[in-house]
Amino acid sequence: MLLDKDDKEKRLQSPRNLLNLLPRNAVAFRPLHVTKQIGTKNIPLPLKVVAGVLAKTEPVKEVAEVFDISESSVRAAKNGKGNSDVRDAVAATSEKIRDLALDKLMSSLGIINGETLGNCTAKDASVVARNLAGVVGQLSPREKLDGNQVTFVIYAPKQKTEEHFQTVEVQAI
Repeated sequence: MLLDKDDKEKRLQSPRNLLNLLPRNAVAFRPLHVTKQIGTKNIPLPLKVVAGVLAKTEPVKEVAEVFDISESSVRAAKNGKGNSDVRDAVAATSEKIRDLALDKLMSSLGIINGETLGNCTAKDASVVARNLAGVVGQLSPREKLDGNQVTFVIYAPKQKTEEHFQTVEVQAI
């Protein structure tokens, strides 16, 4: 919700505003990350989760700059290293986003039919579908194979035809 200057001033001056109900010495304004410094481990959990999820689709460096946290912290949240709470929350959030993107993808694929082709160009609908499929692909968990992979190679025996066998003629008695 966007407020213009008049609405903002009305809300700030309102007697129901919590800021106006408390004594002046009881209110302290602090920046969001007052205790966080780059390289420290006291980054709030929600910030780690949001940074980890965003880093799955955006460059780690950009996410780190936007949230003013180290690239290694963003990378750790993205890859699920360290705190299991962060790993679980990033996975759950990514799954919710992926499911939402899949729902929208299926809806956009349903848009491409004979009736709606007159209203919407096929190119526009396919661009929407491609972009949503990209989101689903980026947020889908990658299946990692261990370094100890076993490969089974099965060679099928060569099929023999009638020409490979010796013909024996038998006479009737």
